[in-house]
Amino acid sequence: MPLRGIDLNPCVTRDRDRILLDGTEIARSTAPIHGLALDLGTTTCVLRLYNLETGELPANTRVPEPVVTKDNVAKYEKVCTF
Repeated sequence: MPLRGIDLNPCVTRDRDRILLDGTEIARSTAPIHGLALDLGTTTCVLRLYNLETGELPANTRVPEPVVTKDNVAKYEKVCTF
């Protein structure tokens, strides 16, 4: 689902097969350019993968933000591993 009404202005762009970072070539590829967004909230951790050329969201995941205590650290290390 593309982002509607939001002007995409990523610092990583494409010129044919050239991948540019702020206008400087950093790689060559015809594959999609993706970016990650991570939101560490007080109740939920959200990780989203965006296609920076189209604004599409091909992957999205969320897990509850654990309340970590000394008794349950090992349990929550497994839950929050992406």
